[in-house]
Amino acid sequence: MISNDTSLTELATVVSEALGAAGVVATLSGGAAVSIYSANRYLSEDLDFVTNAVMSELERVLVPLGEPQSLEQAVLVAGEQSENIDWFELRRWLKKEGIETAPQVRSFLAQTDTVQK
Repeated sequence: MISNDTSLTELATVVSEALGAAGVVATLSGGAAVSIYSANRYLSEDLDFVTNAVMSELERVLVPLGEPQSLEQAVLVAGEQSENIDWFELRRWLKKEGIETAPQVRSFLAQTDTVQK
């Protein structure tokens, strides 16, 4: 479904359709929208969606699409920015959103355990 060869437009379509099928209203915005609607005169390498959905709703939709780099990237950033992360607040938010036991979240917390303060 999604691979290294997936174009930005194809990826936006896959994500938009998955969100829509789950009843999540989301609008593509930012650089990706500009890139798509300007025939790539502006190049963006990510997708930004505006939505009022909560994380647990998004997780149900996006996790099955698969994006292993996201976890790896989050761990790298957390490792470098650990002193700027309020780990207590992060854990509180994860619990509030109902995603603290999600496999990806548990993996992230386990991989960043040594840098959490």
